[in-house]
Amino acid sequence: MAISAYVGIPGSGKSYEVVSSVIVENYLKGRRIVTNIEGITDEKVREYCLNKKNAKEDDLGQLIRVSDEDCQRDDFFPYKGSDDNTICKSGDLICIDEVWRIFPTNEIKSNHRSFIAEHRHFTDEETGVCCDLVVINQSVTGIPRFIKDRIETTFLMSRLVSLGLGKRYRVNVYTGVKCNKQGLVAQYQNKYNEDIFKLYKSFDGVNGKQSVVDDRQNFFKSGTFRLMVIFVIGAFSYSFYALKPYIYPDVQDEQAQHQTKNDGTHNQSFINQGPQDVKGAKHIKDNEFADLYEAMTTGDDLKIQQKELLSEKWKITGELSKNGQLFVVLMDTKNNLRLEPRRFFNGEGRELKGVIGGEVVSYYSGVLKNENVFKQ
Repeated sequence: MAISAYVGIPGSGKSYEVVSSVIVENYLKGRRIVTNIEGITDEKVREYCLNKKNAKEDDLGQLIRVSDEDCQRDDFFPYKGSDDNTICKSGDLICIDEVWRIFPTNEIKSNHRSFIAEHRHFTDEETGVCCDLVVINQSVTGIPRFIKDRIETTFLMSRLVSLGLGKRYRVNVYTGVKCNKQGLVAQYQNKYNEDIFKLYKSFDGVNGKQSVVDDRQNFFKSGTFRLMVIFVIGAFSYSFYALKPYIYPDVQDEQAQHQTKNDGTHNQSFINQGPQDVKGAKHIKDNEFADLYEAMTTGDDLKIQQKELLSEKWKITGELSKNGQLFVVLMDTKNNLRLEPRRFFNGEGRELKGVIGGEVVSYYSGVLKNENVFKQ
């Protein structure tokens, strides 16, 4: 296959991605792997595959750790007529870390050029698998042009520090070496696994750690994010307050009915007060009398309104049950009958009443005003 490149700034996870997704996975398939990644050994990878991947001993491959100087030797890569007298053999998976150190300029040795240009021709005699070359570098521009022209896929790693996710990284997969939107073919996120870090050496020293020297790169600690949170909370609160009457209409009606009932009870209690209570009323201030008068007249207005809404045309004459359905029989002043569903009416017996056409209909409605005045 063609050459694959894994790039990213220092600490972005490019070596981690090669170890976890390339070396370990191909080691489980039984391939022979040659790499110059610091600190990695065949014993570490084998133990990891046996304990963490539950692999079988006979199915595992072999890992050869080489130095940067070994990678620069003439007999490092196989070439035409080498007869396997090289460090890398036909069918090997070769992973070169920090390729800019191995090939600092475009002056690549002829044997190396032969392998880079024709590496897929070097196949294993038993499995038939050809050589694969993986290069790791901090950027695509630092890779020699002779290698860059033959790169088929580029994997770009970046840590999610701007989102406050220091233990996760993103992988963008591009076709060729142009890392732009046109060449983007896939994007996914991974979480760093501590077990993978134990397989190789991410720092030259001991117990290396990365620290953030300026946390303003974290978006969630910026003032813009805080303003966005305040705006969203305020918008939701205002929307709920504005839409509450439409979301809970029954609650609003019950509160209004309860308030009307309380006002009527207060008015009645004031009417029933004795003379001794009236004498004590001399000490009440004028504004309190105004409030009391408003409460009393509110109840009277409701009574007058209810009296005016009484139907002058229709009255209840009886109830009818037919085919399991309940109806109320209405009659107008011209003795015309009308049936209405029982569910529109409340009460029992002579107290039965309902609202028809915006007017109250009962056993005592259906009387014209002039007729009522004449009877009085």
